[in-house]
Amino acid sequence: MRSCFTWKSIGLGTAGALFICAAAYPNDFMVRSNWLVGNHLPVGVFGSLLFFALFLRPLAARRYPALAYSNAETAVVVAMMLAACGVATSGLMRYFPALMTGPYTRQITNQQWRTTQTLKYTPDKLVPEGWYTEGEDPELDAAMTPAQRQARERRAGRVCTGLSRGLVTGRRTIGFDWTADAPRAIPIGSWLPILRYWGPFFVIFCVFILMMMVIVHRQWSRNELLPYPVAELASAMIHTKSGRAWPALFYEPRFWTAFAAVAFVHFVRFVHAWNPDTMIDIPLEWRLYPIRNHFPRFAAHAYQSYGVFSGRFYFAAFAFAYFIPTEVSFSLGVTPFVLALLGYAFWSTGYNFQWRNVTDSGSGAYMGMTFIILLLGRHYYWNVIKTAFGVPVPDDEVPSAVRMAARLFLTAFLLLVVMAVWFGLPVYFAVLAILGMGVMFLVTARIIAETGSFFIKTVWMPFYLLFGLVGGRAIGPYSQSVFGLITNLFCWDPREQLSPFVINALRICEKEGVPRFKMANVMAAVLVPCMAAAFLANLWVNYNGRGSDYAILRGNMFNRIAATVQRERMEPKRFERMCRLDKNEGVFDWEAFAFRLRNVAGRRDCLRWVLFGFAAVVFCYYMKLHYRWWILHPIVFLVWGNSGGRTFSVSFLAGCLVKTLVTKYGGGRVYQRLKPVFFGFILAEICMASLIMLFNVWYYVHYGVRPVRYYIFPA
Repeated sequence: MRSCFTWKSIGLGTAGALFICAAAYPNDFMVRSNWLVGNHLPVGVFGSLLFFALFLRPLAARRYPALAYSNAETAVVVAMMLAACGVATSGLMRYFPALMTGPYTRQITNQQWRTTQTLKYTPDKLVPEGWYTEGEDPELDAAMTPAQRQARERRAGRVCTGLSRGLVTGRRTIGFDWTADAPRAIPIGSWLPILRYWGPFFVIFCVFILMMMVIVHRQWSRNELLPYPVAELASAMIHTKSGRAWPALFYEPRFWTAFAAVAFVHFVRFVHAWNPDTMIDIPLEWRLYPIRNHFPRFAAHAYQSYGVFSGRFYFAAFAFAYFIPTEVSFSLGVTPFVLALLGYAFWSTGYNFQWRNVTDSGSGAYMGMTFIILLLGRHYYWNVIKTAFGVPVPDDEVPSAVRMAARLFLTAFLLLVVMAVWFGLPVYFAVLAILGMGVMFLVTARIIAETGSFFIKTVWMPFYLLFGLVGGRAIGPYSQSVFGLITNLFCWDPREQLSPFVINALRICEKEGVPRFKMANVMAAVLVPCMAAAFLANLWVNYNGRGSDYAILRGNMFNRIAATVQRERMEPKRFERMCRLDKNEGVFDWEAFAFRLRNVAGRRDCLRWVLFGFAAVVFCYYMKLHYRWWILHPIVFLVWGNSGGRTFSVSFLAGCLVKTLVTKYGGGRVYQRLKPVFFGFILAEICMASLIMLFNVWYYVHYGVRPVRYYIFPA
């Protein structure tokens, strides 16, 4: 068999991955165009693949045979680009600089933070120039001269405030200063010290996720036969039979008819966005407010009732519903209605149903889904554990590649725990932080592989779950700060998590015969320069004042720390002991551990809602496996409350209806014949998003102003 890891595939894959990471943040927040990644159906990858499959690959095969790409080589390129999407923006580098600098900028105007000296509980080694202000540490103030204090505050202000407000205005631009001394330059030298800590942590975490996906992919793909709808779309554009210029999909007239219809709709809407007075519109949104006014109590008290009475139709979500099981698409469609009815029912009984109840139940649902994943594959996972520790297992059950992946996975887990302890967490909080992130990434990958719901925004985060279960006093302000920094960096906005990109990449490679473990190693290698490119692109855009995104600075994490300190200061002796034990515990200390246990004081309803989410998912999966008439899939409890479930609900419901009618009255033959139509719906939206993105970039470069916004996928 011809090798798939050639200089062509590795070279083009690396170039594509670096382009994604270097261009994503400027495109999203400087040009404000359609997002280059944005969700787990990234326009930057699938738009490039469509162009490559239609034009570049046939041209190279005909005129430059030495540059012709095989199916396996193309799969390698796509897999590398997909992996890069997991760190380009929202997956990591969109929030890393903001979280490292934003709290310092915000504390200037936040009286509670200044009064409680909230930022002093964050280790200086984890943030650039340290979050130090005069009066915070009397001993340090006495040791420094006024000139030294002024220089330090000026340098910290330039690094932190400069990121949010820019160091220059107008059309001037500045470059990087590696010494951190130039007043009008990007102070990269101030960032280098913290990269000694965060850089290895990011790389090891990526290896942790990659190896976890290699392990579970074999179970999901071969034993549980999950559909992988997003990967199937990519495979339809990659796989070309010998002697044919294009994949079989592009020879289907039905595909091009559907493609043209959807492309025309978006073209008209795009022109209308620019010329609303002279161009007609084709509405895809609806607002049923007159009907809503007839149900004032329901509208006022049903949780997120606006998702029931308003929405937008997305052709891509409608089409994906055609390729997944009916109970899954139906459940995705009714999710906002179930949540609204539940909220209204609780209000009717006098219970104040709040957002925190949704997040708590969401965390329990993720734990329940993890339990189901392990239960369904218990025989396979037990063999993986045994072979990882050297117990002989037949290769047909656990191949050698999975054995190596399991050992790397366990090694990466231990290294992450060690680094979290090095950052300042006791070992038990370090283990909880890594496990919490692992559960989130595992279940999100499962959702994408099983349902194709490509826009997932998990409603819970490990930090807030731990805070709700045990309370701020049991955690302590120092541990709160480090725990929150570690988990929020990866879990704040999981619309672009690494694990779903990797699981789809592995499925694409499996279809074309590419070794998955070797592919995971290649993805791990390319992620290192990709993270560097994304990080530098973020700094360049923000320090040049070309656009900033500080959604992470709502300050919930630091507000919790400030509230804990303010409350505990009422009892000075206990507060001093809490801070001393929390700061000096190190790896583990019995006195500190006992103090935490004695002061556990979480919210009363938190554990109940966690157990509710866990039980609901397990119950739904049990009913699904044992009773054919059961229509509700546990995906309801995994996606409720998040904007993805609300945004695409009606589109999935419509797709479910169409698929049901086709299979009932047309049978399997008609169902197979109509597949190209729904592929056309998806690829038309991707193609139009790509073309609009290119036009917007040209417009911004040519005229120097941001174009009119028109988003095909949610922004």
